[in-house]
Amino acid sequence: MTKYNIGIRKISEVSCCPTCGNKEVKEIRKFDQHCSGEWRESIAFACGAKYEYCTNFSQVGLVTECKQNPEFQARVKLVETVKEELLQHAAKRGLNDADMKQLRDKLQYFAVSTWH
Repeated sequence: MTKYNIGIRKISEVSCCPTCGNKEVKEIRKFDQHCSGEWRESIAFACGAKYEYCTNFSQVGLVTECKQNPEFQARVKLVETVKEELLQHAAKRGLNDADMKQLRDKLQYFAVSTWH
């Protein structure tokens, strides 16, 4: 879900990532013209944060989270901990090597998403 609560009305006002202060811009895009004639724009920073202007809300919203956000890092750490606990539990239960490999392969698909 996109957060439209950063209080910015135009994409040109976003000069850096509010979370980490990164000013290195990775991409600026204009896409999809609204029926009102306004363009939907987005800006992506090198830290992973992406902001998008939505004409319906007339605001800029956070679409992809900054990877240096402490909450995001805590979620990544929690997911890695749960994966490790599952593997340990499976080993204690006596899974054979082929099943352990298959479990490891399946657990690689579970990752924390930066999308809201």
